[in-house]
Amino acid sequence: MLTDDGISTADGERIPGYLVGRGPGKVIMVHEIFGVDAQMRQTADRLAAEGFTVFAVDLFDGKTTDDLAQGLAFMSSLDWNEAVRRIERAAAALSRDEGPNRDDLNRNSDA
Repeated sequence: MLTDDGISTADGERIPGYLVGRGPGKVIMVHEIFGVDAQMRQTADRLAAEGFTVFAVDLFDGKTTDDLAQGLAFMSSLDWNEAVRRIERAAAALSRDEGPNRDDLNRNSDA
């Protein structure tokens, strides 16, 4: 349904993740140790179907796994300051009055 292009901040930075929906309510999803995997995308899709704009921020730069040990390794190598910065920047981008960059949504939607 969508690509994992991310979202653009007001100053043009790309925050990686999965953007779906066009609703007035906005949700930032933060993945667990397995990354922005199919289950996270399905959850985002369900929220979007309920009328939300959803951004699942990707803190692992595209890496996903279904292996617990690998997921724990991803988490242990995470730069937590950078993770918080990405989440804050993504929330700011999603909450801008005009919403996320319309090009982000147009590029990533079936409509």
